[in-house]
This record gives sequence, C-alpha cells and structure tokens, in this order.
Amino acid sequence: MNRRLHLIPILILGWLAYLLAAGRPGPAPASRADISTDQPQSVSNPATPTEYAVELSRLSVEQRKHEQAAAKTKPFREDLQLATIVPWSKVISNNWPAFQALRRQAAAAPDGTTPCTLCDGKGYMGFCVLCRNGGKCPTCAGNGKAREDEYCPTCLGTGKCYLCFGSGKMPCPFCDDGMITLKSPLPPKMMPVN
Repeated sequence: MNRRLHLIPILILGWLAYLLAAGRPGPAPASRADISTDQPQSVSNPATPTEYAVELSRLSVEQRKHEQAAAKTKPFREDLQLATIVPWSKVISNNWPAFQALRRQAAAAPDGTTPCTLCDGKGYMGFCVLCRNGGKCPTCAGNGKAREDEYCPTCLGTGKCYLCFGSGKMPCPFCDDGMITLKSPLPPKMMPVN
C-alpha cells in the first residue's frame, strides 16, 4: 500500500512531463498515425514512394503555374491602375482639403500625429475603387483563373481583389493605420499596384 502512494506522484510528474514535451517541436512523427491533421487540405499525406512522386509532381505543377502568373502580375495590375485613374483621382481630390487640414492638426500636435477622419480610424476606407466594394478580383471575377489551367495574374489565384484583400475596403491613401503624420508620404497620384 505504501508503494502505491509513492507511484502516484511519479505518475503525475510523468504525465506533466509528457504534456510539456508534447507542446515542444520535436523529431518528425514515426508513423502516419502520428501526423497532425492540422495540415492544409491541399497537401495530402502520401504513404508510398509512388504517391510521394505524384504529390511532388503536383506541387511542381502548382509552383510553375504560380510563377507564370506572377511573371505577368505587374502589367496586368498596371492596366487596372490606368483603368481606375478617374475614380482614384476623385478620391484624392475630394478629400484633399480635409487631408490638408488634418496635416495642419498633426503639425500643431505635440507628438506630430492626429487621427485620420477620412477613413474608419484603422486605416481602411469604406469602399474600394478597384473592385467596387465586391471584394472579387476584377480580372477573373473572383474565380482565380485566367484560363482553365492558369492562375489569374492579377490576384495570383486567390480570386480576391489585391487592393482590398477581398474585404471591399481599401487601405486609406491618406494615413498610416489610422494616423496622419507629417513624416508620412503624400497620397499616391495613382492607385498602387502592390
């Protein structure tokens, strides 16, 4: 009976040590059953050398398609930049007087900053001039494909508007995360392509 009482603290310490060790990164799992199910759905867990080769081939094709789309991204986005020059210019010109007043407030403030009232105060406008608030990529209409077997060069296959990241609310061109400072650059004359 006395021995059992000594085993309980040892078992508890062993269990605590296991919990601590389980939270730390360690060597690769020994078997397929030990592999975490938290992996992305697009990556399978092949078990045989043939399945590994097929998976590697599939990943290679996906990488090639992504690289081909990325090589065309800049010209596609520059075309969209030109197509949105009028609405972008309206946003800048309509808000310019208020922006100048906010810059004067920032200059008079002890820390040289003032909250932006042109956006939601967190650095996002209530609209997007590129996708017209829909959140979808204007090139592929949100399907992520240029052709059946190619990624869209504008959104790189995400289907989301690159300017607002699919939210329908673009970053404020006047402030930095909701704050206006004199050190920040002036708003760009054209919509960003990055």
